[in-house]
Amino acid sequence: MIQSLLLILCLSIASTTGCSSKPCREVSMKDVPEEIKNPTAKKVSHVYKYDGTKQCGEGKEISLEAMSKQLENIKILSMSKKNDGMMRIQVCGAPTGQANVYEIETDNLVKAKKLGFQEWKFNQ
Repeated sequence: MIQSLLLILCLSIASTTGCSSKPCREVSMKDVPEEIKNPTAKKVSHVYKYDGTKQCGEGKEISLEAMSKQLENIKILSMSKKNDGMMRIQVCGAPTGQANVYEIETDNLVKAKKLGFQEWKFNQ
């Protein structure tokens, strides 16, 4: 009799607390690559050229809009100014590391490289 009561008690406790935490009941998509989550989404790449600025205000800055014309008929999905984050000597006339970065479809990456752009592999 006591064994039966213990068995029922253990089963009732196990059934109510076995998987009560939230991660047990949902699937995490955190580390799943975007192409698996959304297979119809276009793959994108980021390309860049340095904007011509130099330390101490030297150099002539090329704006995002002006440089975007160099991409000719490649569709630009977004554009931004970014710093490559590389360490540089601190001297007037040295490059600042500021770049014009353009998001394009990966299918156009080779074409953009032929136009003098490089693939952005710094801080995304």
